[in-house]
Amino acid sequence: MVTQAEAREAPEPSPVASRATVSSGLTVFVEQSPGPQFTWSSAWRVGFRSERDGSHGLAHLCEHLLFQGSPEFPKLSYYRMIEAAGGLANARTRADFTVFFGSARYEHWESVLALEADRFRNTLVSDAIVSNQHDVIAAEVGEKLHSSPRGTYPWVDVPLSLFSNPAHAHDGYAGPAMAEPPATDAVQAFFHENYRPADSVLWLHGPLEPARTMDLVDRLFGEPRLHLHPSPGAVRAVVRNVPKEPVVSRAIGSAVAWALPDPIRREHLGPLLLLVEGLGKALNVDFNANAYWGMFDEPCQMADPLYVTVDAQVPGHQLSAAMRNWLEGIARNGPTQTEISRWAASYALKAGRVRHNRVERTVARSVDALLHGDPQFTDTLLAGLSQIGVPEVAWAAATVLGSNWVVLPHE
Repeated sequence: MVTQAEAREAPEPSPVASRATVSSGLTVFVEQSPGPQFTWSSAWRVGFRSERDGSHGLAHLCEHLLFQGSPEFPKLSYYRMIEAAGGLANARTRADFTVFFGSARYEHWESVLALEADRFRNTLVSDAIVSNQHDVIAAEVGEKLHSSPRGTYPWVDVPLSLFSNPAHAHDGYAGPAMAEPPATDAVQAFFHENYRPADSVLWLHGPLEPARTMDLVDRLFGEPRLHLHPSPGAVRAVVRNVPKEPVVSRAIGSAVAWALPDPIRREHLGPLLLLVEGLGKALNVDFNANAYWGMFDEPCQMADPLYVTVDAQVPGHQLSAAMRNWLEGIARNGPTQTEISRWAASYALKAGRVRHNRVERTVARSVDALLHGDPQFTDTLLAGLSQIGVPEVAWAAATVLGSNWVVLPHE
């Protein structure tokens, strides 16, 4: 049990929050802020890259299963209770983490934490529930694939083309949804192996008293477990004619991707961010191209190795040649400082739109603390973009030119 004295004496890694490690091993941050809203985010070090060869898709499936109810709070009661508290809740799975987050009116913070703790300790699973949520994911993936402007996620193919290490060279999102549902015991084993409190950060933001909050978390949060449902009953599937076949990108055009050196040092990420921002703007003019990081364009919230993808509705050799010509010019002559300032302002503006959302800001704090050991990692990075000089961006261009490239035509 964490005493009030221990919680007050816990080290503060930054001025934004109090920190303590509770008896389960969970790291808890309490960020005090006035106002009527309470936000939370629990980030876990489990993602697509946690999946071993043959277990692809389990990270995303476990995310879905943690919304399927427990003996005390059956399915749908979680959402109903959060909505009754004036809030919302959601989750997302990425290459290097899974995060659960939401907001509610402050007066409900204790009951919300009880709900969050219950989902990790007491979620019920069965063959029927696993199959149902597998179908839900298949419908989700099918909808997103077909609603994309180019009819594709090129990154479905990119990891297989860039990497040989099985941890990186697989699609943990789309492909598994089109295969058969995994066995329930395999899902349980993956969850119990990867959902560890010592590899998790809980970030709480609102008008909270740190010692009292830490004490409640210590009493509520224990070892995560998935339990077999004693009588699964009938579960209604929600599939909307999603084909049970491997996902293949169906774009008209091409994707070009490169893998960045591994590992990426912290001081190198800023110049690479600016380079990709400038590349995207340059190619967008002539090719209406998109440039993005990894799967979901979250470079500050990913572990190594990182990769960048550019797609456009032009043949692959044309897109690749245009990229190389632009990068060679940057590596040889460098951009102007005015261009760097413009790219920095553009990227900071896009990132700022997200971070002005209080829930997303809470998510970023928890993930940065988990992956980087610094809850202000992204804030510091963004603040320093305008200070990056021409030599650093020129170095980034030369580094990219020497990296491993793949060209994926989808014509």
